Amino acid sequence: MHAHRDHAAAGDGQHRPADPDRACPDGQRVLPRVSDRQPPADPASVPDSDLGGSGVRARADSSLPDRVSTVLIVSGQQAITVEAAGCDAILDCIRRCEAAGLSPMRLCTGDWVTLQDVAARIGRSREAVRLWSIGRNGPGGFPPPLNPGSKTEFYSWAEVSPWLRHKGLDVPHVEPMLTAMNLALQLRHLIPQLAHVEPMFNCLLGR
Repeated sequence: MHAHRDHAAAGDGQHRPADPDRACPDGQRVLPRVSDRQPPADPASVPDSDLGGSGVRARADSSLPDRVSTVLIVSGQQAITVEAAGCDAILDCIRRCEAAGLSPMRLCTGDWVTLQDVAARIGRSREAVRLWSIGRNGPGGFPPPLNPGSKTEFYSWAEVSPWLRHKGLDVPHVEPMLTAMNLALQLRHLIPQLAHVEPMFNCLLGR
């Protein structure tokens, strides 16, 4: 499986990435920019010789039957498509990339969603979801956008899906492990830039 540059038409006539994780908080698109320069690689097709002999194929774990598919963005403007059994195999792929001298930057997990994306996932209209988001309909308490005030606002599916289940919609519960792993990857790259890490750890641990 490879990452695609498909676009979904927005209600305002503009075009947005079909996968909202292709946009950074500052609005820059990640995957189209990467794939314009170098198509995402299938781990199975990357020769070991290109990666210092370590390879990047994620190890399938028979004890974790649920398959996971994501795109791993690494240094050097490369995107690696990873399809494996379980999040442990994704972690194994990250370690192999690091052993090959690559620097994993983020996982594209599908967590960033627009109201249109939410509507499409649950089979409702965008207007219905919009009314929930502003508290005009529904029980209230709809999760806030990740980038409030922006022209195109994104929401976290990890936050929206529990709200939808609480409302009574049949939305499957999927543990947001990949979303958490993506945040952990980004945190690893930020820590070396911090003069003092105590405030960050206190915030993480709720102290």
